[in-house]
Amino acid sequence: MTAIAFAIQMLNALPSLIAAGIDVVSLVKSTNSALKTMQLEGRDPDDAEWDALNKMIADLRAKLPII
Repeated sequence: MTAIAFAIQMLNALPSLIAAGIDVVSLVKSTNSALKTMQLEGRDPDDAEWDALNKMIADLRAKLPII
């Protein structure tokens, strides 16, 4: 998958996390850093980067209040 898909996945997670009052600063900073590295290296995300992003999003979603 592409770096654009990587960014979109993070951006799609933000609205519900922000609405629930979850601090997303670390997610945004980590994703931004990874994207900058990918851009400098002229490549798309590797499996480890996808796994890290998915884990961060899952960990933050686990903090969402149960309704």
